[in-house]
Amino acid sequence: MGMVDWRQLGTATRNADDIPAALESLIFARDGAEAQIAYWKIDNHVIRQGTLFDSSYEVVKLLCPRLGDRSLISRPWLYEIMAQFYFGFDVPGSAPPYLRAMGFTSLWQACVELMREMLPDIVEQDFRDTTQPFDLRHNALMLFVGLNPVDRVHEVLAEVLAIEKNEEMRAEISENLRVVP
Repeated sequence: MGMVDWRQLGTATRNADDIPAALESLIFARDGAEAQIAYWKIDNHVIRQGTLFDSSYEVVKLLCPRLGDRSLISRPWLYEIMAQFYFGFDVPGSAPPYLRAMGFTSLWQACVELMREMLPDIVEQDFRDTTQPFDLRHNALMLFVGLNPVDRVHEVLAEVLAIEKNEEMRAEISENLRVVP
């Protein structure tokens, strides 16, 4: 986190200099309530009502590797914020200069490409893991569907549906199988 000049990055209300502390609080939360409080210091700041702000890419870059750490109490909240980024949007051409220099015209596109590089195996594993909480699995399912090629999505969803016991998750999987081309 120290390598990023957060003061130069924006949020919905001002610069992002308070985001590193919020990220640390989220990642290292000791319980669900602490994770939820930290989550709201990121949501509605880095992303608000679906709109991504300059600091989004750096937040995604820092949180992606943390999704694989199964010891984190905050994982459901990490999944929630990552889903918010995936389903978010930006103004076309709004990528900050450093992302434009990397070939991105869209902040959202840069965030999603980063997720595609870092998350497919993690989200598939968590979606398949029936010991994970429903909300975490639901968000893992949504990210898995969005980040993977259609043929892989159909293959994995069919495999999991064949063994899934949770009726609510079965309905989610069936719906995704129905709507994914």
